[in-house]
Amino acid sequence: MNASELIGLNIQNLRQSRKWSQERLAAEAGIDRSYVSLIEHGQSSPTAKKLEQIAKALGVSVQALHHERGVNVPISHEQRLEAEPVAKLICPKTGVKMGEVYVWDNGEHQLSVRPEFEERFFPKEGM
Repeated sequence: MNASELIGLNIQNLRQSRKWSQERLAAEAGIDRSYVSLIEHGQSSPTAKKLEQIAKALGVSVQALHHERGVNVPISHEQRLEAEPVAKLICPKTGVKMGEVYVWDNGEHQLSVRPEFEERFFPKEGM
């Protein structure tokens, strides 16, 4: 998976975890919806300014858009996959929603954790 595909997949996952449409993300970030689609499909490499706008709209850092998360799912145009959330991650003590589990069309599973919980409960290896 190249950098454009990774960033696109992360943007799509973050957008979907918020149950936002591409239209909503585009409006929140001040960019065109078709550009969001191109980025999510790995067909366009956004500029640093556009990444900042998208990250701000999603409430994450620009660095968070570069992190590898979950399963590497191919996102070639011909094999574009869709994911549906199948379970919510809820903190048993506080009841706060921490994230969701997605199942892709190809059967792969992916964990999407809200950024504020990711480092605390799912630290990167070697840290």
